Amino acid sequence: MSEGAWIFLSHSHKDFDKVRELRNELEGQGHHPLLFFLKCLDDDSEIDGLIRREIEARSWFILCDSPNSRSSRWVQEERKIIDGLSSHTSATVNLDDPVPSQLSSISELTKRASVFLSYTGADRQTARRIEDALRADDFGVFSDLQIASGMSWQAEIESALDTAVDRGAVLVLLSRFSMTSQWQKREVAQAFKRAEPDTGRRNIIPIFLDPPGLMLEAAPRGVRDTLGHIQGFDFSTGGFKENIARVKQWLRSFEWGL
Repeated sequence: MSEGAWIFLSHSHKDFDKVRELRNELEGQGHHPLLFFLKCLDDDSEIDGLIRREIEARSWFILCDSPNSRSSRWVQEERKIIDGLSSHTSATVNLDDPVPSQLSSISELTKRASVFLSYTGADRQTARRIEDALRADDFGVFSDLQIASGMSWQAEIESALDTAVDRGAVLVLLSRFSMTSQWQKREVAQAFKRAEPDTGRRNIIPIFLDPPGLMLEAAPRGVRDTLGHIQGFDFSTGGFKENIARVKQWLRSFEWGL
């Protein structure tokens, strides 16, 4: 199954019913919205230590705007903590707007937080390492590592890939092993088939596990023609920590323009 992003919703407790509608819609997309309602506290209370630690541990935030939130000491303190985080991504939603408009307002954030990993079985260990690193920063990641026994493997992957092309980024792990993988070539072809025919999708990004030049030179024509012209990330040199940090930064700053 798809594992969505963990997203903290900053809101006034007086807006709980409206925020709950937004939460339900996000959960319907597979995400995990974090919504706190503490009966013992009100808008004039000090930020609880547990809530502070939870905010500091998170990476993705939706700031629910309303007259109640603007007048809430609690919410304003939350926003100060969020603004002070060294690495975070936030989006503001107006709770007076209809829910579809709210979802449109935060679509850039949810897309940046959603990732599909395409890889061949020989690169499973590296895929798991990348997946774990992304999940540590609350990204939603889908790969076949998450498919439970008894489920339709092909159907689940094809469904997740279709969703990812529209709602997130597709990271294609390329190595000397994947060059001969018929299944991965199908995944790449399916992704680009769903792409806009005139411009292509900039959210389909190769991660080179072996030197890109040598690998693409030896790649089948279909892979070379599809991915050879796209700027990717070279994991064949440098340390994993630095490389995955560059990928995270790219995901956080990607401009969809939709």
